[in-house]
Amino acid sequence: MLRAVVAVLVLFSWVATMAANNPARKPWAAVSTDSHCVLASLLGDGAGTSSIRLEVTWSRENLYSAAVTLSRSLPSAPWHLDSVSKDARNPVFVGKNHYFMIRGEAGEQIQRELAAGREMELTIESGKSRQTFTSGVNGGEKALREFDRCVAAIKATPRPLPPPPRWITETQGGRDCSLALSGISGVRGLQVRFGAGPKSPSTFGVIADPGLFEDGGVLRLLLPGDPTPFTYDTKARAIARDPRTPALYAAIKSLEPVDMVFTPEGAKPIALRTATEGLAVASPMFDACAAALRQESLPPQYQFNELRYIVSEHEDLCEFTGTYQLDGNAIWLTLVSDGKKNVVKVTRRTVGNGYLIGWLGLEHIGGPKKLVAQDATFELDANEFATLRGDLVRNGRDFHIEMSRDRSYTGQFGGALAVVEAPMFEACAHAKLDKG
Repeated sequence: MLRAVVAVLVLFSWVATMAANNPARKPWAAVSTDSHCVLASLLGDGAGTSSIRLEVTWSRENLYSAAVTLSRSLPSAPWHLDSVSKDARNPVFVGKNHYFMIRGEAGEQIQRELAAGREMELTIESGKSRQTFTSGVNGGEKALREFDRCVAAIKATPRPLPPPPRWITETQGGRDCSLALSGISGVRGLQVRFGAGPKSPSTFGVIADPGLFEDGGVLRLLLPGDPTPFTYDTKARAIARDPRTPALYAAIKSLEPVDMVFTPEGAKPIALRTATEGLAVASPMFDACAAALRQESLPPQYQFNELRYIVSEHEDLCEFTGTYQLDGNAIWLTLVSDGKKNVVKVTRRTVGNGYLIGWLGLEHIGGPKKLVAQDATFELDANEFATLRGDLVRNGRDFHIEMSRDRSYTGQFGGALAVVEAPMFEACAHAKLDKG
């Protein structure tokens, strides 16, 4: 939460760094990681302002995908992406959102078109207005060579063994909860998931990877003391809520494996059992998330760039992060504990045009009254950590953002705008870190 007498200018976006008055075309570029290869370009208009990012990604798991990100300054209107040259125009795909991602042929087509010397052109149709943005082919040959080397290197690397099946709880923007089993021993590409939303009963679903189960399949779970299996068809167009979902969740939550049978369409049944790894922590976090969403009123949802909370748990720790965007600055506050060491990490970066932060006042969250450095870590003792945990769930802790003598803000870590994530962190800490 940020309070001030002046308006907050939200400029945290890669677009802010692109919108320079430079008419030169940005070259294509390739980025490689251990698991992904990315081919990217910034599309600009006739004035040289780049407001659109185009990415082609290849990974061993998903193969090709293509993504388009438009600046929020552009209208929310239908658009189409084509490849163009002097003698040809080939359609690639169409969309209407500021972010659009598609898997499959489109990404591979963009790669082929660039190799043929064609540039990409995105046209926005808004009423009688028509805006066109192009990529050019500058740097394309070099980027393609690097992209191809990346793909070849990943293909030549032995596939790592998958991690053991483990239950994980997540929330997206504090408006939904999911408890998912990340893998099931004995079958690839199958996931079971519980979900919860605002003021709604819990749901259960099954996701079957269409690349491995093109025609889907049926999962049957055997509930203790119930002769009728709990059945889920992954290809059914409409799934009725099974009134036994709470009973199924209770059986899973009991930490006893539940027997399942998955029958792919046209194949033999596969006998399976649910794992229990991670469930002792993930289920209390899911319960805390679902309980928070049942409140009569929930706080407003701010844009991703203004405020975002993230809670996560790993094998030996719990982590709670608040991300704030303000006047071209990004601030990350993270509380992390492994039960032995409790620390607050502070990071801030200038990410766009705007006012510069002079210092932060962090005395209420374990730091100094005046922090000038952009990166810092502060350790909390057990009592300080316990008190901070409780305050995150209740009223939060304020911190100060000083930009100039006449321009400052008060931010809040936890509290009113973290009514879902803060209880999830508390549930993680209680289940994983508290002794006795």
